[in-house]
Amino acid sequence: MLEAQYQKYKDHGLVTLTLMVDGGAMDLRGWSDSYHLSFPVMWDDYSLFAVWGTGITPTQHLIGPGSVIIETNSHFNDDYLEDLLDM
Repeated sequence: MLEAQYQKYKDHGLVTLTLMVDGGAMDLRGWSDSYHLSFPVMWDDYSLFAVWGTGITPTQHLIGPGSVIIETNSHFNDDYLEDLLDM
């Protein structure tokens, strides 16, 4: 679902990324490829997770301008995203 929304809205300003905080020596490219993701998958040493995290994984955040969290742990439907992206 994230990949589909990313493809649909990336040209309208949606930026999607995945932060991995578990897995140590995990091959991020291999993991990303296994899920056919075209957006960035990055390793986090818990620094961003500490700012945006809820203490559990996986966690989904919708982050607006200025790194302000708009939503947490929600599935963001197309109508909601289109409203936020002023479409």
